[in-house]
Amino acid sequence: MPLLTVTNLLTSQIQLQDPTGVSGFSETLAPGQTKQWAVATATAEALEPGLVQSAALARVTFAFAPNPASPSEIAAGAPPSYTIATLPLPSTVSAGTIVFVSDEGDNGVMKISNGTDWLNYAGALT
Repeated sequence: MPLLTVTNLLTSQIQLQDPTGVSGFSETLAPGQTKQWAVATATAEALEPGLVQSAALARVTFAFAPNPASPSEIAAGAPPSYTIATLPLPSTVSAGTIVFVSDEGDNGVMKISNGTDWLNYAGALT
């Protein structure tokens, strides 16, 4: 399930809906509000044309990104793997997210987000 982030650039609220009606996705964003959702791939594909059109009209900004917490985005049972350069900010992932950093230390290291910082397994800041 990819992560969808949308920002409402208007001074009025907007409604995002799956135009196919299959997924039942329907969300309201207040003026200037940014929200993020994990959405099914089919829902992302259904929403994208409308988001592209709204972005072209300067109504919204949006982005799809891999969801590090989604098992379908990673090998079964394995945490997502990053390099130091590609490691996301800990504030952009859920507290408790576990990742592997392949180019840190001699053999790579596991890190855990507390929602603010990356910690090692002993709980120390890394």
